[in-house]
Amino acid sequence: MKISNQIKLIKNIFLIFILIGLTQCKKDSTSNTNTTISIVGKWQLVSSIYKKYTKGVVTKTGTDDIKLVGYTILFKNDGTAVSTDNSGAVEYYNYKLTGNLLQLTLNNTHLLGSSSIPIILTSTKLEWTFFSQGNKDNGTEVTDSHNRIN
Repeated sequence: MKISNQIKLIKNIFLIFILIGLTQCKKDSTSNTNTTISIVGKWQLVSSIYKKYTKGVVTKTGTDDIKLVGYTILFKNDGTAVSTDNSGAVEYYNYKLTGNLLQLTLNNTHLLGSSSIPIILTSTKLEWTFFSQGNKDNGTEVTDSHNRIN
């Protein structure tokens, strides 16, 4: 057998092994889906990071001192939520969670900058990013991270 034929045979065998290996791969069963994790429960704000945009360019970044505020939000089974803070302020919301999109309203006004925002939800963490003012052309983007406390 010629050397060029041997090389072709080795390449073909190698390709067959690669194809067999690819067909044996399974999707990771621990993929990040929110299908079995519930937002219901009490969440403590642990981080609030902001970016200020001017003409589409980030001009300032920072973090808010959230420890002084002591903000928590309790999501209930009935589609309502209650937020409290260290000053004793209480606000009542309605919410709807569809997949990873959260709609939070207060007096029929959409909060978090739009009608629905994507969230990251695990059994212990809840995070959302929204524009508190404006948009990426001129505005302030806020990312709030929460820990589940019950």
